[in-house]
Amino acid sequence: MSAVSLAEMLSQDCPDPSGARSSNRFAFQSSYGTCHMLKLHEAGVNYCVLFDVHDDIVSLDHPTAPTKASFFQVKTKASGNWTTHSITTGEKSASGTTLPSFLGKLYKHRLKFDVAVDRLTFVSNARFNVALADATDSKEKESIAVSELSVVELETIKGALTLEHQLTTEPEGLELIFLETTALSLNDHDNHCLGVVTAFLEKQGDGSIQPLPFHRTLKSDIQRRTNRETRDAAFSDLVKNRGLTRQQVQDMIDCVMSIKKQNDLVSLISSQFTKESFPPNQSRVLIENVRKYLAGRLDPTNRIIAEAQKMIEIELDSVSHAQLVSSTIISGVLSHCSKISCKEWQAVCQHYSTDFLNAMIVVQIYEQEFSASNSQSEEKSL
Repeated sequence: MSAVSLAEMLSQDCPDPSGARSSNRFAFQSSYGTCHMLKLHEAGVNYCVLFDVHDDIVSLDHPTAPTKASFFQVKTKASGNWTTHSITTGEKSASGTTLPSFLGKLYKHRLKFDVAVDRLTFVSNARFNVALADATDSKEKESIAVSELSVVELETIKGALTLEHQLTTEPEGLELIFLETTALSLNDHDNHCLGVVTAFLEKQGDGSIQPLPFHRTLKSDIQRRTNRETRDAAFSDLVKNRGLTRQQVQDMIDCVMSIKKQNDLVSLISSQFTKESFPPNQSRVLIENVRKYLAGRLDPTNRIIAEAQKMIEIELDSVSHAQLVSSTIISGVLSHCSKISCKEWQAVCQHYSTDFLNAMIVVQIYEQEFSASNSQSEEKSL
């Protein structure tokens, strides 16, 4: 390779965004990307996964200074199997020109990024009907290395790639190409992906993080990145806008409150309502909104909640210590906040309700107190 880094190559020579695609293809691609990313996370890899940049999915070995990249082309097939002919023959466009073949587009990354390519994978829900050197049934295999193909199949691929890319020498790096059949089904991939997320989260924290909200958060983040239609000049912007890193996914895990912690928090708030003699009906409504808020804030695209939450944090910083340790902490803080008017809180009241805003404030009171208590404990232990 040249002296230009992989990061620079990825950002400097980035194709135009692909624009609209079918919702089914995007959903399947998103499910595969989620499963792949969680597999890397569980393996302890310091990854960055890019969505719809150069290919459907690109997996980097480092979020800021990558040296290796794996490219994944994800294709669905309603029926039948893939053959060497179908993956090396380009379809005809409306104008009559021959489009690049699937394998040709994938192999282009090897020509472009040279030795920085770690793996080239053609992924599908369908099986591969190709002749293998050991004469075993390819349709029974989940992953097939191109190097495992028979001499005839391998020569067919070499000839097709040589012709498509107008190579003057035999194509190199074919051992990096893999044909993979994912376990995700075409019509039920979302539920299968949720199962993968559930199994993953069972190993995180106390094992009681709710998988459905976390799954929705991941899907929302991936969708936002995939649908982005502007180009990013700097690699850092490319990662920020089109990728998810190990640290970002870990932050999502850390901020998702487990079922046990949610129940503990709700019990603590409910107990305080009783101590402060809140009417039973008011307590019930506020608790319902506390749970609603804890679920709603998991969506990173919900700007209404995010912006109101920032204003709550700012306002609570100005509340006196005496108020925060008083026996009527909730009543006092809610009374204090009711006198404040800001557009962020008004938006919450308009889209949700005043009770929802009050529930946000109550949750922040206790989470801020927990944070302060933990910080004091850490200082004492030093």
